[in-house]
Amino acid sequence: MDEALAGNVDRVNQAVPLATMGTNPAAGARIRELRRCLSLSQAQLAAEVGLAVSTIHLSEKHGPTARVAAQLAPILGCKADDLT
Repeated sequence: MDEALAGNVDRVNQAVPLATMGTNPAAGARIRELRRCLSLSQAQLAAEVGLAVSTIHLSEKHGPTARVAAQLAPILGCKADDLT
């Protein structure tokens, strides 16, 4: 792998480490449901919490990490444990 490509892969892995992605699609569906009940788009929720839209998307698809769940819970009106 050339150095430029390796550098890009490293930056992506630092931004969203795959090993820390959630693995609970049911929790992701709960996030989506709560977000929609609040009439928020993914972009609006991301801005409110200070996360990237891609983080919201991945959390809804695969379930959130514990850190993301803790950030989303107050906005969604639940406990972090309800989102994991």
